[in-house]
Amino acid sequence: MDTSVYKKITSYLLELISRNATIPNFKLPSERVLAATFDASRKPVRHAYEELIERGYVTRVHGCGYFICDNIKTDDLLTAFQKNIRISFVIPSITTHYSHTIISGVADFCKEYKIEYTIHVSDGLPEKEDSLLHSIPRSGSLGIILFPADNDATYHSELIRFSIRKYPFVMVDRRLPNLDASFIATDDHQAMIDAVQFLYQNGYHNPVYITPSPAMASSVDSRINGYTHGLLKCYQMISPRNLLILSDNKSQQKSETLRHLQKYPDTDIIIVQGSLRTPILAAMKALKLQDIKLMIFDDELSYAEHELLKPYFILQDGYRIGYAAAQTLYNHILGDMRPVVKLLPVEVIDSEKEMPFDDAWDVPDENLTKV
Repeated sequence: MDTSVYKKITSYLLELISRNATIPNFKLPSERVLAATFDASRKPVRHAYEELIERGYVTRVHGCGYFICDNIKTDDLLTAFQKNIRISFVIPSITTHYSHTIISGVADFCKEYKIEYTIHVSDGLPEKEDSLLHSIPRSGSLGIILFPADNDATYHSELIRFSIRKYPFVMVDRRLPNLDASFIATDDHQAMIDAVQFLYQNGYHNPVYITPSPAMASSVDSRINGYTHGLLKCYQMISPRNLLILSDNKSQQKSETLRHLQKYPDTDIIIVQGSLRTPILAAMKALKLQDIKLMIFDDELSYAEHELLKPYFILQDGYRIGYAAAQTLYNHILGDMRPVVKLLPVEVIDSEKEMPFDDAWDVPDENLTKV
């Protein structure tokens, strides 16, 4: 018997019972209806009902069907329902502070609601991610939070199946095209408008945004659009000097940055995501450009880099993203499958005036699955 289907049916019935426990003689769905709903045989349906009868939540009337028992404590029901919930979080890596804060938000929601969760690391590989999405539902997990890998331009066939089967899942950080699913992330477009306005108010005249290709992720495309909007709004102009899109070839990124800064030596600030800082700093060092300020999307710097660079930071609220994603997934599991879209604001700070983060959050080993 497929235990994941049995657990889904049990959780579904517990949720039905908790919502309708006060209604006298409430009749539950028949074995035939539940089997059709979950695309399963009657065996896991019958097994779920047998367990709930044994627990004292359901009674069977021969020839009439299954009914909710009288005088059930709804608090006990909720606890029983939550004990049957396990969710999974698929994430490209756990090496950045941003990923740690997202995990922390997921973990706190699950702790608050007594939900079991596991973390699966895809190592940023779309094919590994696809394999995880295929295997996790079979393991008994009732829903998935997905942080897609970079360069994942097309959505998975697995996600199409999730949508058709109404298997609960939530996307974080970036969305996949043409997929009508719940999505929790930073408002990247508005974040870049806010960043450009901050630079304008602080007297910078010649900014450049150095970025990977927009094909890398939907978040990159939104940032480029927001940056362009911000330049036109604050500076009333945009030119090739203001935007450098790097190639995917890491060995060429330093030389591409060198050429751009040689062409525009009066650049006074560079906006860049933290993972691209290495070729940028190497190019600045080669040209002995010590007066260019950095504005970094997310704080991934060491303490020494903090002290040396004293950059501005565009900080995403990973904790709220993770918490909201887990909350949305939980509601989906409870039966509310309406897609939810939440775009959260960023904070732009000056690291010379305040340190952006305390120590990074540690990922509990017992929740981490490396595959």
